[in-house]
Amino acid sequence: MKVEDARVHLSFRFHVNLYHSYRGDSLDERGIGKDIRVIRSILDDLDGLSGDGVGLRCAWDMENYFSLEQYLPRYAPDIVDRIRRRVEAGLDEIELMSWNNGIMTAHTRDEFRAAIGWAIHNDSGSGVADLFPSWVPIVRPQECMFTAAHIPEYRALGVEALSVYYSAIPFNGFGSFIPALPTERRYNPMTIVDPASGQGMRLLPACNHADIVEHWLSLRRWLVSMRRAQLATPEARDLMLIIDMDADDSFWTGYLPRALRSLVPSAGGLRSMARSLAGLPWLEFTRPWDYLAAHDDLGTIELGQDLADGAWDGYSSWAEKSENARLWPVIERARKLDTLAARLEDEAASGASTSGSYSKSPSRDASLAPAALTERLLAMSTTHFGMASPVMNADRLNDGFKRAQAALGHAAERFKLAAARVAAARTAGGAADDDGGAWYFDQAIDGLPPGRGAIVTLAREENQPLGIPVGAFSQDASGETVARVVTNPASSRVADFAASDDTPARGAELVVETNGIRDGSLHAYALPEGGAMVEFDGRPIFSSPLSRPWVEYGKNRIVTYPGADAAVTVLQPGRVAELRLHGGAKLPEGGTLSWTHVYTLAAGTGAVVVDVSVSYPRTPHRGYKRDKAARLARTWDASWR
Repeated sequence: MKVEDARVHLSFRFHVNLYHSYRGDSLDERGIGKDIRVIRSILDDLDGLSGDGVGLRCAWDMENYFSLEQYLPRYAPDIVDRIRRRVEAGLDEIELMSWNNGIMTAHTRDEFRAAIGWAIHNDSGSGVADLFPSWVPIVRPQECMFTAAHIPEYRALGVEALSVYYSAIPFNGFGSFIPALPTERRYNPMTIVDPASGQGMRLLPACNHADIVEHWLSLRRWLVSMRRAQLATPEARDLMLIIDMDADDSFWTGYLPRALRSLVPSAGGLRSMARSLAGLPWLEFTRPWDYLAAHDDLGTIELGQDLADGAWDGYSSWAEKSENARLWPVIERARKLDTLAARLEDEAASGASTSGSYSKSPSRDASLAPAALTERLLAMSTTHFGMASPVMNADRLNDGFKRAQAALGHAAERFKLAAARVAAARTAGGAADDDGGAWYFDQAIDGLPPGRGAIVTLAREENQPLGIPVGAFSQDASGETVARVVTNPASSRVADFAASDDTPARGAELVVETNGIRDGSLHAYALPEGGAMVEFDGRPIFSSPLSRPWVEYGKNRIVTYPGADAAVTVLQPGRVAELRLHGGAKLPEGGTLSWTHVYTLAAGTGAVVVDVSVSYPRTPHRGYKRDKAARLARTWDASWR
């Protein structure tokens, strides 16, 4: 086509999630009342614009469990009905988020498949395929959380395209981590590739209301600049701009009084903004999937890191809150215990197939297995770790712990029943009563109290007689065995450690030094001046020493002091050893911060495992904003940075 025949396409996308980290469940402005009010205003504006002859084509991505299954049917069923009618009329499209508005980059493969699969269809009828006449295979993940390993998983579930922010300011996305894209690629689909699997999916960039600020508070000015750049290119190409923002944001209703909206239409709400664009002859309102269907990808990109739309690196808003580090271990323990229960169920089923004792028993518990997964997924909602800063809403944090504890309870009960089945199956198969059992829990690793230590999984090696030590294995996130341990089932002490076949051996056995540990080319050691260093082939892996933590409190950066001398402890001669460092600091307002870092090496694994424990002192709550504290239902010490 001729350059002058090219078009600039525009779509608005509304991100619906009524479960917030900074608001509760009340039906006023401190709860979901604001969501309901703003979404109804959006729908009213869309209807009004259609009456004015301005037919917008929009997109909605909607979280399923909390919003589509719980809140909207109970408090605002008209919203779902009105969106459904717009979809039926061909005006809007429904895109995917996730069933649990989950922190997707922290999901295992099974958890990921459930969260996305249930977003499409679930037994409660809250999937997009259950509620709407059509949906499109575009995913706009909650908080734009994405890692390249998701690509083959999305493709297996029929999802063809990803849409996340290309912005240089929070909420930022992938634009901060790649060279600047030329105009035609910034506003067109690309292919994003997972280097591990070689698979790719389509990537459609989106922008937010903060990007409008960078264009002198004018969406019209922004679109005109896009048109100017479009006409200046030698090859005619259409361009697509998606303005994506939370459906509860005041951006959609307007920041200005009605009398001033004509002066800054883009700050006057959806209707004011859209009317200011209606006279542009080269502008078309287009749904994202319609644009993808008619346009090819321009170029390919790879991303070597996880994405999230928080501040700066994307994850600062999530990692900065100490209470997140209290909640996550409960979820992780529930996950591990549920995994072990599933393996025991498989072992029971295997025993039943040979002994006949359990031929009529299900291999998996019909109620506890889905309940454990469901509660764990709901505990992994981003809301429980969320963007609220510097602390979470008190009720939401309590919700997160309740969900995590429920997941742990279901998993523990499932494990108990499965272990009983295994014991019965093995007894029926003629196994000795005193061979120590197939599973064992070490509840005192690193001095942690019972119930908080690591979980050690034991399984007998094949073709070995009863009465010898049983073999244990640990796993990586993919579920593949990465190391095997042989231990005495009557003791928590490690007896032997050897690499599995697919683990590169770094040395036959560990070399223990006064202040460090060597495993072939891998060397972890303490520095005389404090801190630790990890080297590979004699070269430091990190640009500066580890274990020199600091905090910012008030206007001061407080560097922690080293405590007792670093200690090396041999857990099993030649096989497993740890390097332990301690330190701390006194705060100007009183109280002491203390920390312990433990570097553990096991021969042949080619890895250093680091455990970090930090104890923060309580300090007086002051300097907080009262309005914000009221929304979060708690106070805090604003001196912590």
